[in-house]
Amino acid sequence: MDVLGSVGQVLLHLSNTLGDESKLVRALATGLRVQSAADDPSGLAISENLIAQISGTQHAIQNVQTAQNALTVADGALQTVQLILQRIRSLTVQARSDINSEGQLQNIQTEIDQLLVEINSVAQNTNFNGRSLLDGSLDSSQGTPARLEIIASDPNPDGTTGANTVVNADGAGNPGPIFNNPHVGSSGQTQVAGLEEIHIIDFNAATGQVDVQETDFSNDPSFGNGQQATAIFQVPVNAGQIPGITDNSPSGNILFVADSLSNITPQDVGASVTFIEFAAKQASGGHALQVSSGANEGDLVSINLPSVSTNALQIAGISVLDPTTVDPTSNTSIGVSSSNNFAAKDAQARVDDALQAISAVRAQVGAQVVSLSEDANNGAISVQNLTAANSNIRDINVGQATSQFTKDQILAQVGTSVVAQLQVSALLATRLIIEALSGGSTTIL
Repeated sequence: MDVLGSVGQVLLHLSNTLGDESKLVRALATGLRVQSAADDPSGLAISENLIAQISGTQHAIQNVQTAQNALTVADGALQTVQLILQRIRSLTVQARSDINSEGQLQNIQTEIDQLLVEINSVAQNTNFNGRSLLDGSLDSSQGTPARLEIIASDPNPDGTTGANTVVNADGAGNPGPIFNNPHVGSSGQTQVAGLEEIHIIDFNAATGQVDVQETDFSNDPSFGNGQQATAIFQVPVNAGQIPGITDNSPSGNILFVADSLSNITPQDVGASVTFIEFAAKQASGGHALQVSSGANEGDLVSINLPSVSTNALQIAGISVLDPTTVDPTSNTSIGVSSSNNFAAKDAQARVDDALQAISAVRAQVGAQVVSLSEDANNGAISVQNLTAANSNIRDINVGQATSQFTKDQILAQVGTSVVAQLQVSALLATRLIIEALSGGSTTIL
C-alpha cells in the first residue's frame, strides 16, 4: 500500500509539472503570459483597455500629422497671396505720382486687377483632400466691427506739412488730436468704407473762423455719384470742443462720426489728419476644422482658417486711376479729378492692412503647426509608455519562463524515472508474495 501510495503522489506531482510545462511551452511560443481570461482575469481586462488607448492614440497621431500637412498647404497658399499683395503695394506706390500719364496709370491698374483675380483664385482653389481651406468655410470667427485708422497725411494744399494735432485741443492749453476719439458709423446709417482727410487751411481774422478743407474718397457704389468729394467749411476759433461732428458722404451714407472736433486756434493752420475706414466684417458662417488629437473624448484641436478673398481683405475694387469727383452739396458728378492721390493712398492703405492680416494669419498657422507637432510628440511618448505598461502585464518574462521550463523538464524526467522504478518495485513485491503463497519458486524476469 505504501508503494501504491507513493506511485499516486509521484503521478500527481508529475501531472502538475507536465501541465505547468505545457503552459510554459505555449507562453514561450507566443511570447505572451496572458493569452486568455483564464491566465489572468484582471490582467487581461487592464491589458485590453491599454490596447484600446494605444490604438486610439496611434490614429490620433495620424490625424495630427494629416492636419499638419493641410496647414502646410494653407501656409504655402498664404505665402503666395502675401507675395501678390507685396507686388500690388509696389504698384500703388508707383502710381502715387502725378507725373504718370493716364495710359501708364491704366497699365498699372490692369496689372492690379489681374493680381486681385489671382488672389480670389487662390482663395477658392486651395484645398486639401477635397476640403477647401481659404474660402472661409473653416472660419468660425464672429466678425469684427468697423474701424478707423489714422494714416500719414499728405502735404497741405500750400505744400507745407502739418501735424495731426492742434495746440489747444481742450481749450485749457493742452495739445491733442484734431478729433477727439473718432469712431465709425452710427445706428441706422449705412457704413461706407472710405478715406477722409481734414486740412486746416486758413484763418479769417475778420470772422474769427478757420477754413477746414474736407476730402472724402470711396469706391463704394453707395458713396454717391462719384468717388471723391471736397468741401470747405468754417469753424470758429477758440470755441471749445464741438461735439457731435458727423461726416456724411454725398449720398448721405456715413463715413464716420467724431465724438467732437477739438478746440481750434489760428496757430493750427496747416494741421491735418487722414482717416481710413474699414467696413465691419460679418460672422463668417463657417466652422472650425476639428481634429482628434488624442485617444479620449474631448481631445480635439480646432483649426481656424479665414477667407483670403479680396472682399474679406477689403481690397476688392481698389483703384489707382484718377477718380470721378462729386459736388457734395448736390451729389452730382463734376468730372474726373486731376490727381489720383486719394485713390492711390486709399489703395495703398488697404493693401498694407491686408498684408498685416495675412502676416497675422500665417503666424497663427505657424503656431498651430507647432502646437500639432507637440501633440504628435506627446502622443508618441504616450504610445511608448502605454505599450511598455501593457507589455509588463501581458508579455512573458522570457528569462524567468525559460528557467522555470528547464526546472519543469528536469522534474518531469525525474518523476517519470521514479514512477518507472516504483512500478518495477511493485512488480517484484507482487511476484514474491505469489511465490510465498504457492510454496514454490518463481523466476523473476
